[in-house]
Amino acid sequence: MYFYMAKAFTQLKNPQLAPTDKLQLGKFKGCRVCDIADTEYDYLIWLERKGYVHYSKETIALIHKHARFQEAERHRREEVDPYITQDYVCRQEREVERVYYADGGGYVNYGGPCGPIYFDRNGNI
Repeated sequence: MYFYMAKAFTQLKNPQLAPTDKLQLGKFKGCRVCDIADTEYDYLIWLERKGYVHYSKETIALIHKHARFQEAERHRREEVDPYITQDYVCRQEREVERVYYADGGGYVNYGGPCGPIYFDRNGNI
């Protein structure tokens, strides 16, 4: 007595694409994911967002490596954010001091390291 399956085990396919799997659709049909990930990572991301393909964890890591998402995130977290928040707080605490003289001149002091900015009655610095 023989049992026949609807599909053979060799025909079953993992729905997630590994880095060495070939794309089955689109403008890069037949190309391996790892061969186009370095230049066409935005297209690969678009395919997944639209639901056409699903990637394995290794493929996602490869795409992120080429897109430099982790590097950009680390740079923002370590190099940019500390200075933006500190500078923003400093700017919020300062008040602008404006002084006008009888002859029309005066100065504006923003509280920065350069000191006040003097101007004459014509507005020239």
